Amino acid sequence: MRNAGPTAVGAQAARCHDDDVLDEAARPAERRGLAALTPREREVLQLVAAGLTNAQAARSLELSVHAIKFHLAEIYRRLGVTNRTEAAVAFLRATNGSHLGVTTEND
Repeated sequence: MRNAGPTAVGAQAARCHDDDVLDEAARPAERRGLAALTPREREVLQLVAAGLTNAQAARSLELSVHAIKFHLAEIYRRLGVTNRTEAAVAFLRATNGSHLGVTTEND
């Protein structure tokens, strides 16, 4: 007995899957980890990982606290974390803790 080929449903599913594979192949690889962050986001994350509050980070970078919160939300999204502790841990793991040479105005 000969295979009649894919049914209409199977053919549609195969085309759909093929399109997904082609779309994925055409997209540039998404950057992961710290490489996904902008230079400013990395600066904010470095300060947070060093233990600065949002207000301290804002003063250090001459930004508003609102801007720091905005950057943190984007950092969380890009790193796939849900809070500042997870973001700080991701930063410390990625840098082996070597980028924490941060001083505050009170030092």
